[in-house]
Amino acid sequence: MKRTTERRRKELEETRRQLADLQARVDDAQRLANMGDYDWHIESDVSSWSDQLYRIYGHEPQEFDASYDRLLSMVHPADRNAVTATHRQVYESGGEWTMVERIVRPDGDVRHLATNVVVVKDDEGTPVRMRGTCVDITERVRAEAASEELAVSLREWQVRRRHAFEINDN
Repeated sequence: MKRTTERRRKELEETRRQLADLQARVDDAQRLANMGDYDWHIESDVSSWSDQLYRIYGHEPQEFDASYDRLLSMVHPADRNAVTATHRQVYESGGEWTMVERIVRPDGDVRHLATNVVVVKDDEGTPVRMRGTCVDITERVRAEAASEELAVSLREWQVRRRHAFEINDN
């Protein structure tokens, strides 16, 4: 009996070590990818966020209870209706969805998130949870905007250059 108990204790310790290692790897991966995840229990409005998701939203990990209303309060006002409409549609139809929305951090910085969500249903088909990931794509969005501005400037410069040549030729 004593051997069995000791063996089980060692197995439990090894399982705990493996879980801690897995959690550390997930945390590192999320931090490096600037991605966070959440799990929202719809009925109770209890949501658990990864530490990195709090950071993406500009907060310290576990700084507040992440209710649905709290989440919506941080979505950019111009995107709020689209986000709630999408949530409603996915809730009713189930399944998965992807969207890009903006959030506003406490310091006023606007960030762009690529969000992927799956609806989890119970045995009767009722949505009970929404799980998702949010990837901060702000730098990519800003780089694309800067690239587009550069392209517009280049086209404008080419038109002016052509006009200058035409004036010079005349």
